[in-house]
Amino acid sequence: MRAEIDEHLTTPFRGMANTTEPLTDPPVLLGMEITRDYQKRTLKITMKQRIMDLVKIAVSDEGEQVQRRTLPIPPSRYIVHDEQITQLPLAEQEALTTVQQKLYMKIVGCLIWISGIRHDIVFSTTYLSWFTQHPLIHHLHMAQHVVHYLHTTIDLPVVLGGADVEPCGFSDSSLAQGPKRRSITGYLTKMHPKAGAIYVSSKATVGQ
Repeated sequence: MRAEIDEHLTTPFRGMANTTEPLTDPPVLLGMEITRDYQKRTLKITMKQRIMDLVKIAVSDEGEQVQRRTLPIPPSRYIVHDEQITQLPLAEQEALTTVQQKLYMKIVGCLIWISGIRHDIVFSTTYLSWFTQHPLIHHLHMAQHVVHYLHTTIDLPVVLGGADVEPCGFSDSSLAQGPKRRSITGYLTKMHPKAGAIYVSSKATVGQ
């Protein structure tokens, strides 16, 4: 019965879109690899191909190797305030060239997309997006660091679903640690305490 319904709904679409790709239970959707477990009622989602495509963009220099990274960005490398930037090595304080800026913007754009599933890089991506107007060598290095981390943890999935639904949420804040001494707030929502997050947000509060 389900197959008859699916065929009834998809045949007109196939005629308009000229496609033979599976329209129900696709293994890949919008760059996400999806594995279904109908018995456990779960979805396991990864973005391995998107990550590999990003690695090719970010690690483009000949001879450069992808490094093993276990943190999206080391805590000591979140440099926000002017006095912190002046403490960086002089080479890292240099502004990016036009070519480097384009690379930086491309990496950050890809990270924003991937962070929709890889919630562990949400704050790192937020940090990098704060400096898209005037990025420094330091910021490019940190963007590349996140890419190395994604490559190291490429098999890490987000798992959604399950038999039990018990919605729960979490929030936290870091006072005066954002640009211009703004506070940073973060939110996370799950459908069960042991399930993967379905919504994650991190942002700096609006200044006066």
